[in-house]
Amino acid sequence: MRPLLLIASIFLLAFLAAPRVEASGLQIALLASTEVQSDTILLANLMPASASRRVREAAEKVALGSTPQSGTTRQLSHDTLNSAIELAGLAPSDFDVPASVVVRRRGRLLSREEIFAAIDSSLSKKPIPGIPRLQPKDLFLEVEIRVPQGDPGLEVTQISFDQLIGSARIRLRARSAPALLPFYVIARIPSALSASAPGVRTVLNAESIPGSVPSSNANSISIPILVAANQPARLHMHSANMDMILEVTPLQPGRLGDLIRVRLPGSGRTLRAQVAAEGYLDATL
Repeated sequence: MRPLLLIASIFLLAFLAAPRVEASGLQIALLASTEVQSDTILLANLMPASASRRVREAAEKVALGSTPQSGTTRQLSHDTLNSAIELAGLAPSDFDVPASVVVRRRGRLLSREEIFAAIDSSLSKKPIPGIPRLQPKDLFLEVEIRVPQGDPGLEVTQISFDQLIGSARIRLRARSAPALLPFYVIARIPSALSASAPGVRTVLNAESIPGSVPSSNANSISIPILVAANQPARLHMHSANMDMILEVTPLQPGRLGDLIRVRLPGSGRTLRAQVAAEGYLDATL
């Protein structure tokens, strides 16, 4: 009898020591989307606030890989998450696990003032004919941009403008976040290019603009093809519940702002995406 009591005691202690979901019987729903500040994703980062301390402490011991760079995402599959739950000594049946979880690196929103300072500095060093000194109120950011804490190291890489609609499209990049796709800002310029030939759309590369204002439009170049047909390109595809970067095959060439057809990998499905930069496209679902 004594051996049986000993075995029963061991099982009872093991049961009490194991981190389990509360006796309510309700499953813990893992977050379908989360932001992580550290360089490593932990299973605990996916736990809701309602998870018990015991469950959270067990989940803090399980790493799920590196946190993505700012501007990109990482998706964790259902099978990966189930394996991580078991590794933590927890029962997958106690959890409501999504088909996939999207993880982003926590950052801060880029401010209009920071963007203006970068553009103003660029135009001060390399003036462009027809574009006057801008004001913060003249700028319109097409999307919200998140960057790491600290100085993002913004720099202007291209300016294109259209005198017919009185606006310029300015491309910038953040040196502190190499994985962040170049982004664009619209600048309202009512008197843009008043001295140039009417109806001409011009694109200038900020790197090649000289330090003084030329007397003619000699620095103008034809609008380049940024995406070539049948050559691999990166597509930033996003919606309210999804954000990912895919390698796609453009089915036609495209210039800045053009809408072109691209083929998605695997499924062969096609969709229309906007050319955002050299080798990059953007699509909102």
